Amino acid sequence: FDGGTQRQRGVMFGRERPQVLFRLDQGPGSRDKVGDGRMRKALPSNLAFGIFDHLDEDGSAIARQYADRLSLAEACDRLGFYAYHLAEHHCSPHGRGPSPNLFLSSVAQRTCQLRLGPLVMLLSLCHPLRAFEEICMLDHLSGGRAELGIGRGSLPVE
Repeated sequence: FDGGTQRQRGVMFGRERPQVLFRLDQGPGSRDKVGDGRMRKALPSNLAFGIFDHLDEDGSAIARQYADRLSLAEACDRLGFYAYHLAEHHCSPHGRGPSPNLFLSSVAQRTCQLRLGPLVMLLSLCHPLRAFEEICMLDHLSGGRAELGIGRGSLPVE
């Protein structure tokens, strides 16, 4: 769900690297004003690309991994990707980003047009009022660019 309209989404690439999401827009020209247009010129269609990222244990220092992912988000914004989404996982090798909203608030300050959000926010581990307030805060900090995915998680601990 995004902005009140339904869009078809799919996933490409493997789990070891950030996944690229694509979206089929419902209206003509809906992405004409995003980024510098390089992505639109390379692929003239209504497809829009985004990143679905996991912060997996990869052997690098966690501060280095965070800095690299922030650089990735900045590049996505410049290239006209539509969104950067971050998974939330706990107590696993995929759990180097246990607080997506905190990380995404940093992404929001470094980007101008990139939509962003947690995929998924684990409501079973978060009080509903706090979840609502955090998403509202992220939406304000990002200038209305927040998206939200909620779910129960994929690991037993979640």
